[in-house]
Amino acid sequence: MDGDNLWIGTYTGGVNVLNLQTGTFKVYRSYTDIPTSLDGTSSYAIFKDRSDRIWVASMNGINLYNREEDNFIRIKNLDAMTIDIDQDTKGNLWFSTQGKGLFKFHPEKQIWKNYVHNNTLPNTLANNQVNCCLIDSHGEIWAGTMNGLCKYNIEEDNFETIPLEIPSHNICSIIEDQHILWLTTTKGLVLYTGRRLPGIY
Repeated sequence: MDGDNLWIGTYTGGVNVLNLQTGTFKVYRSYTDIPTSLDGTSSYAIFKDRSDRIWVASMNGINLYNREEDNFIRIKNLDAMTIDIDQDTKGNLWFSTQGKGLFKFHPEKQIWKNYVHNNTLPNTLANNQVNCCLIDSHGEIWAGTMNGLCKYNIEEDNFETIPLEIPSHNICSIIEDQHILWLTTTKGLVLYTGRRLPGIY
């Protein structure tokens, strides 16, 4: 939500903005000859940060809405589909991608960093298909991947895969409720309280 406007990402139909007061739609599309349009026709993640900036992720890259001009700034081509966005306590934006791991971006410093899985190195992401990212109420950063739940170690600047005895390690989404994490997986719902053997539903 942005005021009375509900931003809706679509598959191949651009971004639709519904004004809840008037019931009218405005559609933003991608045009190859207009560099201030979206960089792709599909969007699976839209996020408003703490500075009220609206970020739109396409199947290609990241776009920033320009409120003054009512158009978009194409920030970066990630060459991957982004399906989730969150912001940490330091202002970094985290982009979860399908196949390229996690991207961290600080808008003011204009610094990017990519976190990926590496079989030869410890403490990397469990998989490069990252389905979701959550910054919890304590500021901890969690990533749900196709092959497990990962937690960011801010001091070491790397990720630890959390050992869990669950039917499926394909974590689809994460939400927090009273400091407890709920994980949706391809084989049910998991209640994670920090124990190796969580509640399974």
